[in-house]
Amino acid sequence: MDLKRCSKPTGGGCGKLLPIYKFSVDRHNKTDGLQLKCKACQKEYRARPEVKKRKAYDQTPEAKARQKAYRETPERKARQKAWRKTNRGKVNAYNARRKADRRKATPPWAKGDKRIVAMYDLAVALSISEGVPIEVDHIHPSSHNGANDFQNMQLLTASDNSAKGDKLPAAWRDYKERRLACLAA
Repeated sequence: MDLKRCSKPTGGGCGKLLPIYKFSVDRHNKTDGLQLKCKACQKEYRARPEVKKRKAYDQTPEAKARQKAYRETPERKARQKAWRKTNRGKVNAYNARRKADRRKATPPWAKGDKRIVAMYDLAVALSISEGVPIEVDHIHPSSHNGANDFQNMQLLTASDNSAKGDKLPAAWRDYKERRLACLAA
C-alpha cells in the first residue's frame, strides 16, 4: 500500500504517515498529484473562522471593475508583452495546444446531429487505438462554401489534414498523385 506523510504540524497538517487514499487530488502538485495535507486536516483547516471569512473569488461588480482596471493598466500590459517576448516558445506551445484542442473538439453546431458527434468520437477512438492523430476533415472545405454536413466529412490523419488544407477534392487528388510519384521515383 502506498503511503504519504501529511504536511508538518507547523504547516497545518498532522504529520502522520497515511495511505494515499486519505489525500485529495491536486492537479497543480507536480510531484505526486496529491494535496500536502490529508483530507481530515484539510477539513479542519477550512473550518477555522479566519479561513471561513475569506471568499474564494469575489464576484461583486466592484471587484470585477477593480480586476478589469488592473488588467488594463499600462504597466501590466507592458509586463505581459515583455514576458511574451522572452517566452515565445511557451506562448507558441500554448497557442498550438489550444488550436489542436479546438480542432479535435466536436464543434458546437454539430451537437444536434448524432452522426457528426459519432464521427468526432470515432476520430478520438481511432487516435487512441492506432496511436496516430486522426481528425475530421471537410471534403469540400468550409472556406469554399462546403456544407457542415455529415456527407461532407471524412477522417484523415493529422498530417494529411494539414497537407490538404483548404484544397478542393480534385486539387487534393492531384497533390496526392504528385506526392506518390515523387516518393516512387
